Amino acid sequence: MLRNKDKLLIDKISNYLDENKIEYENHDLIRNVIARKKGKRFSFEDGIKSLVYSLLSNQKKWKDIRPKLKEIDELFFYYNKNKILSESSDYFYNGIKKLKCGNISTKKQMVSLAYDIHMLEKIEDEYGSLEKFFDSFSIYEIVDMIAEGKYKLKYVGKALAWEFLRNMGIDGAKPDLHMRRILGSDRLGYSDSSIASVTEVVRIFDDIANNTGYFKAYLDTILWHYCADGYGEICTAKPKCNKCVIREFCNYPSIVE
Repeated sequence: MLRNKDKLLIDKISNYLDENKIEYENHDLIRNVIARKKGKRFSFEDGIKSLVYSLLSNQKKWKDIRPKLKEIDELFFYYNKNKILSESSDYFYNGIKKLKCGNISTKKQMVSLAYDIHMLEKIEDEYGSLEKFFDSFSIYEIVDMIAEGKYKLKYVGKALAWEFLRNMGIDGAKPDLHMRRILGSDRLGYSDSSIASVTEVVRIFDDIANNTGYFKAYLDTILWHYCADGYGEICTAKPKCNKCVIREFCNYPSIVE
C-alpha cells in the first residue's frame, strides 16, 4: 500500500474507535512503550509480570483478564521471585482458575513458571540485567532466543515472545490470529496468503510504522481493538462488513459477493 493509504486506513480505524468510545490509547502496552521511550528501565519483577501477563493472554480474551489484573498481581505476590518460587504450581493454577482467567494451557504454564523464572535469572546472571540483555541484541534476535533458542521459555512461541517484550516496553506488534487474518490476502491484502505468517506480520508492521510514523504497539493496538471480541468486533472471523470503515481497502467484500 502507498504511504498515505497506510495512514488513512489507521486513522479511519482510530476515529471509529473514538466515536464508539472504545478505549485504546490508555492501553498498558502503549503506556509501557512510551515509558521506555522516555527512559524507563524495567526491573526483574517487571520481567516476571510481563511473562505472566503474556502466558495468561494465550487463547484467552483479554477483556476477561484486564479487569482482574490487580487480583492477579496480588496472587503472584507482586512478582517477588522468592515468594513465587516458594509456592507450588497448584497455588497459582487454582488462583487463576478461581479468577476465571485460565486457558487450556494454564496448568502446564504454571508448572513451568519456576523454570521460566530461572531462565530469566540465567539471562540476568550472564548479562547483568534483563535490560542489558535487551540492549545486546536486536528485537528479532531476542524473540528467536526466548521463543526457540538459547533462552527458550516454556510455552512461549514467537507470538507470546513479542507479547512478553511489548509488556516490557519494547516496541513491536504481536502476530496473533487477529493480525494475521486482517493483514492477509482475503482482507487488507498485505500478504499473498489468506492468513499472513508470523514473520510476515512482523515485516508488515515494520513497513507500516515506517510509512506512517506511528510506533508499532500503537498500530497493533488500534487494529487489535478493531477486531477483538468485547471491543470493536468488526474484522472478526465473520467480519461485519456493513459496519466496516475501511471496507474500501479490503478484499473480503469482493470475495463474498
